[in-house]
Amino acid sequence: MKQINDNHISDKAAKRIAEGCRHYQSRFCRIINNMVSKISPAKMKTTLIIFCLISSGLSIYIAFSYDQPPYIPMHIEVPAHVREMGTTTIEQSPMVSAETYRQIQSYKKFMDSLHQPIEPGLQDSLLLLENIYQSK
Repeated sequence: MKQINDNHISDKAAKRIAEGCRHYQSRFCRIINNMVSKISPAKMKTTLIIFCLISSGLSIYIAFSYDQPPYIPMHIEVPAHVREMGTTTIEQSPMVSAETYRQIQSYKKFMDSLHQPIEPGLQDSLLLLENIYQSK
C-alpha cells in the first residue's frame, strides 16, 4: 500500500512540474511571437541571410585555421607483469610494507563499522595484498 501511495505522490509531483514547465514555455512563446510579429518579412529575411553568412563564415574560418594536427594517441606501454586483459602474473615477489598492511586493516575496520560492503574488485585487491604481506 505504501508503494502505491509513494507512486501516486511521485506522479502528482511530476504532473505539477510538467504543467509548470508548459506554462513557462507558453509564456516564452507568446513573448517571442509578440516581438517577431512587429518585424516586417523583408527585415526578417535580411536578418536570416546575414545570420547564415556570418555563421557559415565563422565555421569555414574555424575549419581551415586550425593549425595543429589532429590528436593521435601514442603507444601505451603495458607493464611486463600484465599479460592478457585482466590477468596479471607477478614474476618476482613484491613487497608489502607493514604500514600498507596496517592501512588495509584500518580501512577494513572502518568499512565494517559503517556496515558498508567493500567493492568486489577492491576486496580482491586487498586480499591479494594481505596474502603477499603474510607470505613473507
